[in-house]
Amino acid sequence: MSGFKDDQPAGLSRRSLLKAGAALSVLMATGHAGANQGKRPPAPGLKIRKAFNKLSVSEIESIRTGIRVMKERPESDPTSWWYQANIHGTYTTPTEENAKKTWSNCPHGTYHFLPWHRMYLYYFEKILREAARDPNLALPYWNYTDPDYLDLPEAFRIPASSLNPLWYQDRLPFRDEATSTDLNIGAGDKMPWALIDPTGTMEFINFCSSVQKAGNDFASAKADWIHFTTTFGALESQPHNNVHLLVGGLVAAASGDFLPGAQLAIGSMSDINKAANDPVFWFHHSNIDRLWDHWISLGGGRSDPIEEQEWMQTGFTFFEPDGSPVQVRIADVLDSEKLGYRYDTLELTAAGQASQQQNGQDVAKITSCTATAVTAALAADHGGHAAEQKVAGQATGSGQEPALLHKGGRASAKVMPPVAAVPEKDSKRRVILHLQGISAPMHSFLLPVFANLPSDEKPSLDSPYLVGTISMFGATLKMQPMKFDRTFDITEALRKQVEKGLYSGGEITVTVAGAVPQQVTVDRIRIEYR
Repeated sequence: MSGFKDDQPAGLSRRSLLKAGAALSVLMATGHAGANQGKRPPAPGLKIRKAFNKLSVSEIESIRTGIRVMKERPESDPTSWWYQANIHGTYTTPTEENAKKTWSNCPHGTYHFLPWHRMYLYYFEKILREAARDPNLALPYWNYTDPDYLDLPEAFRIPASSLNPLWYQDRLPFRDEATSTDLNIGAGDKMPWALIDPTGTMEFINFCSSVQKAGNDFASAKADWIHFTTTFGALESQPHNNVHLLVGGLVAAASGDFLPGAQLAIGSMSDINKAANDPVFWFHHSNIDRLWDHWISLGGGRSDPIEEQEWMQTGFTFFEPDGSPVQVRIADVLDSEKLGYRYDTLELTAAGQASQQQNGQDVAKITSCTATAVTAALAADHGGHAAEQKVAGQATGSGQEPALLHKGGRASAKVMPPVAAVPEKDSKRRVILHLQGISAPMHSFLLPVFANLPSDEKPSLDSPYLVGTISMFGATLKMQPMKFDRTFDITEALRKQVEKGLYSGGEITVTVAGAVPQQVTVDRIRIEYR
């Protein structure tokens, strides 16, 4: 087991308990945790995590040295590259006691996702700094949330050999005949901005939501620790999952050859139990950690769920640079500056900024993980109208047909919205697409979602009809499908379609297209105007 709570023996030192209490007191007093708001003055003594593209040659070489030293250590050493990677996930069954407690420990699809990975990065960074013998080393981030840096930094690609500790051999192409996609991020291709753009993600006010409302929140569902599941929040879905899948690669076909349960070829970054073996993993997650701080900095009711005491007191085990285990609680890590680091900037490009149309006083602050999650633009108005696909099979297990059945290639369903016209540009009303009761395999896959894609037009990742993705960052294990929801704000996509003469209001066609290892079903499709 992974997490510990107060009623579980954790061996936590009195010093750590005092630290947790002090951190909690500060958090309760300030009303939020995480990033400082706005532009921050210099803070002496803090390590600065910079964008990878801003590193000097010597800073990159220091990181390479640290990785090289860690890779030379035996897998049994908690400070080795391999042991650290196994903490995230592995197919190896551990035999040593500390490894039994810590390997395959990462939580995905729960509200532990962000703080666990913050702890993981923090202790990895300390180990890397010691291995490099560089007291100034700070873990940089891959700034792919700037459209100018959607390609993997050259240092990870060149030279393409084991002599370069940042290069990794198991980065496959991302190919999907159903969407005419053929990308090789490991060879320098750019990731599609539509699959990375964090704008919609940043619109969410709720940090988390109940499992029943999973997919309607920023940071995944309030649920017990689990290695991985399907109840991803907005950030975990995009950009987190999509970056993993695009970099690791996924070689698929549009035919039904992958049904049922056949294995798609996936690279390490696409597999939760292999991802941390690829060096780019750490710099990807440094950016995810930065996006958490960025989300907090937006204000407008966004905050960590510090009233959730079970979450605050949950803890996990990691390792110091000397190899000794250390246990730390979520309450200890909600303020990155108290951990001794900060990011060079929390700002995103204009293309990736969340909408700030609403007045702060118009936003209904929702902090409870059991509250119904809404987007920032909708928080002040809970009286919207909704329309749903009127088909049989909306009830789970009814044995009737679902609203949408996808077996590879493409599948569509038509929905009549409650209001025919798209909201005007200066209107605060939004058009929300709900896909409810999605049943999908636990194997990794990426399934684009389109609104109004013409039946005679081939789907693609640069299509003006693309509104989001259903993505699964999973494993190659055969597991039973799980139910989850996904929510998309499709307002801007519809407005752009209207401007280009591609949509004139009325019925909306919802399409999913892409290769999947097993069939994907959607019980219910709803269009909501808020």
